[in-house]
Amino acid sequence: MTATEFLTQLDAALFGLSKEERESALEYYREYFADAGENADSAAESLGSPQSVAERIIAEADGTAEPGLSAGMPRTGTGSDGTTYTDPYTGATYTSASYSEPYAGTSYTDPYTEMPYSAPAKSGPDAAHIITLIVVLFVTLPLWITVYSLWLTLIVTLISIIISFAAGGITGPITGIIQLASGSMGNGLFLLGSGMVCIGLALLLWKPFWLLCKASTIGLFRLSKKIIYGLLGRNES
Repeated sequence: MTATEFLTQLDAALFGLSKEERESALEYYREYFADAGENADSAAESLGSPQSVAERIIAEADGTAEPGLSAGMPRTGTGSDGTTYTDPYTGATYTSASYSEPYAGTSYTDPYTEMPYSAPAKSGPDAAHIITLIVVLFVTLPLWITVYSLWLTLIVTLISIIISFAAGGITGPITGIIQLASGSMGNGLFLLGSGMVCIGLALLLWKPFWLLCKASTIGLFRLSKKIIYGLLGRNES
């Protein structure tokens, strides 16, 4: 299994976590594989299955894991007595001792003492980031209004075009039939033909218009979220 495949399967297996917790775990492994360099694929194989690693990460996040270390993650330090080790995922420290537990689906002996630990507390934006966000949003308010006005204008315009074609496709044939019934062959046939064209255009354009509206909406909201999170000094969650 390659490192890329490991990350993809681990991401899917961590669906039970919040986006912030999942991204924190994935970022750890991205850095781990980056440090491994050309040996990243071998490092991925040594971790075991992504599913077993995900189960332990989820258990640790829920507080239901057995006391000890984060399974599936490399340890630092040596096994000599009296040495203090640090778990690179939780940040907890351990004193060396003989310790056995399942490690990524295999049995191993690790020189750590069974000790309870807790994940580091999540930190939110501080006052300085919040004040910065308020000031920047206030100063750039005309720009935000312009951008969202253009976006709203685009959405309304596309919807109006589709509605106009649909309306023409309905009223055109009806009016054309009335004209034919009254003996006006030329106007009747023209209105019938125009109505059919409008129906065709409405059916042809609604899907690309819908995709354009969806893409512009998602893109604008993601950009806004990215800017706000950046001003708050946080990763997107």
